[in-house]
Amino acid sequence: MWVRLGRSGVLAVLTGATSGAFGAYSYYNDLLRPLAHVFSIWIVLAVALSVRQTPRQAMFRTTVGLVAAVIAFYVGKKIMNLIGNSNQD
Repeated sequence: MWVRLGRSGVLAVLTGATSGAFGAYSYYNDLLRPLAHVFSIWIVLAVALSVRQTPRQAMFRTTVGLVAAVIAFYVGKKIMNLIGNSNQD
């Protein structure tokens, strides 16, 4: 079943992907590493996507954003790991 995201959904995906990529970068950065191990990034994302929305829109945007964030986080971790390993050669 296909769902039309619309502008709001696309914004949620982009915001989620950005926060997930930041989380992945934080995971491998000594200074930012503590941010990758707490739920603060995800909570801020959920709040930012939910503000001034109806409950239904807030749930949709938050869910879409968090799914995009988790995917971007794990893909970003793989990429950062590959970059880190190639720099050691």
